[in-house]
Amino acid sequence: MSSEALASFSQLRDFFATRGIPHLADPAAQTIECAVQLPPLDGSLYLRWEPTLPILQLVYILCFDLPLDRIPPVESACCRINATVALPGFGIDYTRRNQYFRVIVPVVDPLPVLTLERLLLAVARSARDFLPTFQRVIAGSEPAEILNNPG
Repeated sequence: MSSEALASFSQLRDFFATRGIPHLADPAAQTIECAVQLPPLDGSLYLRWEPTLPILQLVYILCFDLPLDRIPPVESACCRINATVALPGFGIDYTRRNQYFRVIVPVVDPLPVLTLERLLLAVARSARDFLPTFQRVIAGSEPAEILNNPG
């Protein structure tokens, strides 16, 4: 097991660079964007280092610009799914009308690289696994109906 750990944004940026993972880093905002291609998922995972709290946020946006009339059913689906999964994190950014999956990790001690690797995979898999469900809700299906009959 690796004893490598991350205690700063620059170390987080180096994590991506040394592994050859394509990414865009914004040191001023302390954010990193990296592509995720895990079919049917094809988008970006955003990481934000918040040193004053101290936390690391991992966010995958599932849907941009939610139709206003579909926000209440998507809210319901988020709540229903969050209540049943091991790693809850589905939500809505009401200002941007984006639906996302987000995990927040405390970084009181350096964050073990193995933990970060597992979290990156868990966020991508959670977004991928529930993307079809949310797409159906956005298209007009009712959350209770879909979540009781996932096929």
